Amino acid sequence: MRFKKVYIEITNVCNLSCSFCPGTTRDPAFMSAEDFERVLYSLEGHTRYIYLHVMGEPLLHPDLSRLLDISHSHGFKVNITTNGTLISERQNALLDACALRQVNFSLHSQEMVMGTQTLEKYTGGIFQFTRKALDRGDVFVSYRLWNIGSASAEHFNRYILGSIEKYFGLDYPLWDAFMQKNRITVRDRLFLNKSEVFEWPDDVRGGNDLQAGPAANTGGTEPAVKGFCLGLRNQIAILADGTVVPCCLDNNGTVSLGNIFTQELLHILGTERAGAIYNGFSQGRAVEGLCRHCSYRERFSKKRGEVM
Repeated sequence: MRFKKVYIEITNVCNLSCSFCPGTTRDPAFMSAEDFERVLYSLEGHTRYIYLHVMGEPLLHPDLSRLLDISHSHGFKVNITTNGTLISERQNALLDACALRQVNFSLHSQEMVMGTQTLEKYTGGIFQFTRKALDRGDVFVSYRLWNIGSASAEHFNRYILGSIEKYFGLDYPLWDAFMQKNRITVRDRLFLNKSEVFEWPDDVRGGNDLQAGPAANTGGTEPAVKGFCLGLRNQIAILADGTVVPCCLDNNGTVSLGNIFTQELLHILGTERAGAIYNGFSQGRAVEGLCRHCSYRERFSKKRGEVM
């Protein structure tokens, strides 16, 4: 089985505690370089693109440069999602990495960022990295504002967009484009993405089935089970302890399919639980408790023209 991308959680530790992020109940962990390479050996032939993020802030990893070098030696292209607070400290490690393909900046952490540094310093570090990354010629950068609908979003977003306009010398009003489109090409290889505030599936406890397996009894509070997802179709995620889950939204490893440090990946993907999830979505059904509570399945279903 081949995937468009595989998420590898190199740490579940973060330097912020944002209101929109559920965090994790798992023990704090950093994946060692040796274990990381074991993961890459297992992924050879299954994907070309790895994303060094599930939970946590990947730029906190003390061996980041080594992980990037290992990725390159195995022929993988690396995508990183970061809150951007450490970019000035780690920009050389990123820019020197041949494996680096894309850096996504989550800019919607304003309430926590403003407690650690000024917005000018924060955006300045990100913009400086962006210019150097674009000058390198083969790195993509994406700015994410996934805060649409929150109380403080408009004022903050206007500031961010105005700063982008000024720094990159844009000759058009970015705000107008931002209001009309969800994805904007600011310039070659630089993108701006917006989305509504996302409610993580583990935040919604309408039933008691989040920990249950396929076709779980939901205790009389049955959530909608129709839906479709790309989990196990174009992606899987591997947590810091080696746990394999269907997608990057399983912050606590609820839908554990196995462990890549003790089992072959093909065996994990061939388990009864994995098959039930895959076949369920093929039939337009969410069979896992976590998936039943996840609003992302509705987004994919709308694209397929299904009625929820």
